[in-house]
Order: sequence, then C-alpha cells, then structure tokens
Amino acid sequence: MNVTTQKGDIVLGSKEEIKKLMEAGKSEPDEIWLSGEEEYPCLVIFIYGEYVYLNYFEDEGDCLQPCGDSEEEVTFHIGDKEFTPDAVVSFETAVACMEEFFDTEDCPECIEWEEL
Repeated sequence: MNVTTQKGDIVLGSKEEIKKLMEAGKSEPDEIWLSGEEEYPCLVIFIYGEYVYLNYFEDEGDCLQPCGDSEEEVTFHIGDKEFTPDAVVSFETAVACMEEFFDTEDCPECIEWEEL
C-alpha cells in the first residue's frame, strides 16, 4: 500500500505496519494518505491523539467524510485544517476503516459516510 505522511512517501506491506504508523500519530498529529497502485481511490487519516478524522476519495474531488462517533465535543487542527466534532471518529474506528480499505481498496462499509 502506498502511504504518504507529513514526513514523506513510503510503501507498507501490512495492516500492522500502517497501524504502527497511526499509533505514532497519537503523540504527534499526522496526516496519512493510503492508496493502492493508483492515486485513487484513497483513504486519508488525520490523527490527533485518540481522535481521528477520515476522508475517502473515489476520484479527485469526490470526497466523503464519516458521520462521527466521538462521544466528546472535539475540534482539532492539523496544519491549517480544522476538524469538527460531527465528523470525528475514535481511533479504533479509524483502524477498522484502514484495515477494510487495505483489504478492498474500496470505501470502508464499517462506518456511515456523507458527501462533502
């Protein structure tokens, strides 16, 4: 799986490697882009501690965001991006989405999505 982070581009071959990368984002906020051999579809994971915001792109400009599952009112920033509580998911939910995307390269069905 092709992976782009704020630190650069890498290729990771397992869900466990990607989960470790996501875990590192708990202590230092990160933006992780996952894709197969093509640029799209891709899953974007914005990590801020225990809170995560996701985007799924089928194609460029065709963006979905999750219907959030966070029980807390959370707003966070990564770079110049602000993420609001209604779209924030738990870290565990984000891992489930990553694992499903890794297996299928399709929009994860383990959560509900809405168009942006």
